[in-house]
Amino acid sequence: QELLAADLAIVRMWQQDRTDHSWLAWVRERQAQRFFLVTLCRVLYRLAQGTAASKNAAAQWAQATVETHWAGAIAASQAERD
Repeated sequence: QELLAADLAIVRMWQQDRTDHSWLAWVRERQAQRFFLVTLCRVLYRLAQGTAASKNAAAQWAQATVETHWAGAIAASQAERD
């Protein structure tokens, strides 16, 4: 339950900050993009499965679950990480 609450807090924070564009400079950095994408994979995994997963496991699950263009982005981010 604590992880789910943390995930929801992250998502709510991102939703509330839609008018504050100061964080966009950070997201344009390659490392930040990978972090952002893997964090979203982990959030989606926990919401769907009800349990936590490693970064790699969540990314693999997301690649098989989400739309093709997102799966490609996830695969590319994982390849850059290795």
